[in-house]
Amino acid sequence: MRKIKIILVAIILLFSTTNAFAVERKSTRNIDTKKYEYLIKKHGDKTMQKNSILEDEIKALRKTFMNKGYSKDMSNRLILKTLGYNEGDLEKTEQSLINELLDDSTEIIVTVEYVKSTLDGEEIILSEEECLAELAVVQGILPPLDDGESRNSGYASQTSSDGYMRITTIATYNSNSAQKGWYTMSGMFTWLKIASGRLVDAMSIGGNTTISLANSNSDFSGKMTYVRAGSTYSEYGSLRRESNGFAYEFQLPSGILTSLYFTITGKMLLGVTSGDLNFQMLSKYIHVSSYVTVRPSFGWSTSGPSISLSPSVNYKYSEYTGSCLINYSPNNY
Repeated sequence: MRKIKIILVAIILLFSTTNAFAVERKSTRNIDTKKYEYLIKKHGDKTMQKNSILEDEIKALRKTFMNKGYSKDMSNRLILKTLGYNEGDLEKTEQSLINELLDDSTEIIVTVEYVKSTLDGEEIILSEEECLAELAVVQGILPPLDDGESRNSGYASQTSSDGYMRITTIATYNSNSAQKGWYTMSGMFTWLKIASGRLVDAMSIGGNTTISLANSNSDFSGKMTYVRAGSTYSEYGSLRRESNGFAYEFQLPSGILTSLYFTITGKMLLGVTSGDLNFQMLSKYIHVSSYVTVRPSFGWSTSGPSISLSPSVNYKYSEYTGSCLINYSPNNY
């Protein structure tokens, strides 16, 4: 029986108030805040929030929350909060998907990164605090808080040469499959401040190891959601199957927006499943800011440990990348 490695820090934080589902940090205009609820780890020059949880831990945490009087649905939402989800992430995820995620998984890994990208091609990974501070300077007011409280109506419509995005990458090991090595990978791309131009953007998930995609298109989804004039709209993209990954493209909406985000999900099988394997999955978003007469097309390329979508001609674009480090060990599943 696997040793239960319950994330004690998360439990302490969740129960530090009388309401375990309280907001993650108090509303404040003071940027000088250091209240991180999740572990901050360095990977190279990237600052990321990363947490993982095993099946026994999921069951133990759910039992703890349900003993406190929470329903199973609410308990599952609280578990995801311990992994780095904020209220915005939870609102963007259907409850049925949350339940499926936690009921059918042997392991869940969540990483959260805040990315700034310039039209000069520079991509900078920021801490949450750094991102909020820069946005406060750029916009003069705070962006919406993680608890979903809007303090900057129309933030997605405000453009600048620099774009800011929150990327949540989720890897779940599928325990209900008879064959070992199946993962469901998801990427959630939330614009905090959209860069200049709204044309055709692309996003992908890929890995630096051999991967086979599930045969059924029903195991994949790509969705763009935006709020305009108080109404919520959703559009679905067409799946592109590529070597070691998959991708979607979307025409960005026009008008004044108060929210703009994308979610893509797909099921994939590792090429080598007999031994331990350390590999990296990347959630990549490409924002095209200018083209002249034709709609840009995107090609697939691999370079070392990265997988990216690049316009096939020399358009002006910027990149936003999230990463998820996975330690696959078949003996644990």
